[in-house]
Amino acid sequence: MAGTSGCAGRERGEPGLEGQIRLAQQQLKNGQAASAQRILADARMLARDDAERVRLALLSGDCLMAMQQYAAASDEYFRARGLAEENDREATYVATMGLARSRLAEGQGRSAERHLLEALALADTAAQRDRAYLELARRSLAGADRKQAADYLARIEDQQLFGLAELRAELKPIAPTAKPAPIELPTVLAPEIIARERWGARPVRNSGNPEPMEKPWRITVHHSAEPERPPTDLAASVAQMQRFQGFHQDDRGWADIGYHYVIDGAGRIFEGREIGLQGAHAGTRELNRGNIGVCLMGDFSRLEPTAEQKKALRRLLSWLCESRRIHPRFIVGHRAGMKDIAKDTICPGARLEAFLARLIPFLPRP
Repeated sequence: MAGTSGCAGRERGEPGLEGQIRLAQQQLKNGQAASAQRILADARMLARDDAERVRLALLSGDCLMAMQQYAAASDEYFRARGLAEENDREATYVATMGLARSRLAEGQGRSAERHLLEALALADTAAQRDRAYLELARRSLAGADRKQAADYLARIEDQQLFGLAELRAELKPIAPTAKPAPIELPTVLAPEIIARERWGARPVRNSGNPEPMEKPWRITVHHSAEPERPPTDLAASVAQMQRFQGFHQDDRGWADIGYHYVIDGAGRIFEGREIGLQGAHAGTRELNRGNIGVCLMGDFSRLEPTAEQKKALRRLLSWLCESRRIHPRFIVGHRAGMKDIAKDTICPGARLEAFLARLIPFLPRP
């Protein structure tokens, strides 16, 4: 339709990116989210810097939420947060609140709660804190924790905040704790992780004897050794993930892909084996206990990991150390982790091993 094309803003006398954004906002306000999304797709070509790309990604996320495309909305909010987090704290807060909404809509309550706590840590104003507390109360109420919901509501300063009276009415006669405990806020933002269903993972095979993971307390870092150069194209990386899983299930007879997380050459983090299941990566059943397996695609015996892989590994390990309370001294490369069982391996490659040694001292300690 001509009225929803990228040139519509120019036809109405509003040239350039600002005109496109205003037009998309108006379309979204009028309930035309799909039309707004098409306008934004054209507007991306006009963005000149990260600040403008952040605005487009946030608005696109809102459009996709209205279209009930929640996974795609999460992608946009993650994109906005990744661009904003070093320079724009307010936009990072807005993107994180968007992530919480999209995760709640997807039924991922624990992930949503994590993002709400991240937003609370980012909040610079009472209004921002109040909005985070309100959504945390909604999350607690949805999880049947009425006492926690009441405690969150008691922290809200603006007594006229939209939605507050309604939630309080639902909670009656539950009273907040007289002196609620301090809230422990995250200091590391969760990375974007491509879920199993998005790369076409097969189901876990019971024939491979999957075991529940005990409380994780250590991490082993690997390289895949092949392909030599890690793929950066998404389709190639998805195909590689499927090959890994196929080899581990069909040739090795394992329940699933051996690693819990895999990082491609562009720095994308893929969910491998579910974190609730013990991996098959460290060398023996005993070494796999409580051990999170992280693999970087590529062979780093000679080549250096890409800059994007290094950044993604730093972010993933930082998040795992904080969220799982793992001390960095329990992070090793595969070769170092196998030294006590006299098995020979060059994994994760000398170049990755050297980077890991430089990185570990700077990771957060629980």
